This record gives sequence, structure tokens and C-alpha cells, in this order.
Amino acid sequence: RPIAGRKIDEVEGSLVELTDLQKEQLRRQQRREVAQCDTLEALEKLAFQRGYKPGWANHIWKARQDKKLVTS
Repeated sequence: RPIAGRKIDEVEGSLVELTDLQKEQLRRQQRREVAQCDTLEALEKLAFQRGYKPGWANHIWKARQDKKLVTS
């Protein structure tokens, strides 16, 4: 099976280290985005945008469904 290479895009700019506060704000923003996804398709789209593995959306969706069953 041939190995497919990836193209790496280089972007001009400079790297800066995030403070702990900035890291926490970023985490909260990412959690909000996940919480706003109300369908499996929306979760799959978010997973694709973030470069997550294909099973991530299904895992989150199943956990939500299980939580609904427990609280009902």
C-alpha cells in the first residue's frame, strides 16, 4: 500500500507563548463550539475543521445521548 504524503502550508508570522489565562479562554471557546453543535452532522463538520479523528464526533454524540437517558 503506497504511503500518501502531506503538503505542509507555511504561513508568515511569529509564534508567541500563550499565558495560562489565554489557554483557559481558548479551551472555554472550544467547549462552547462543541456545545453549540446540536446534531451529529454539526459535530462531524467541527471535527473535520479541527482535524480530529473520524470517530470523535460519534463519541461525543453517543456520550450526549447516554447522558440524556440517565437524566430522563
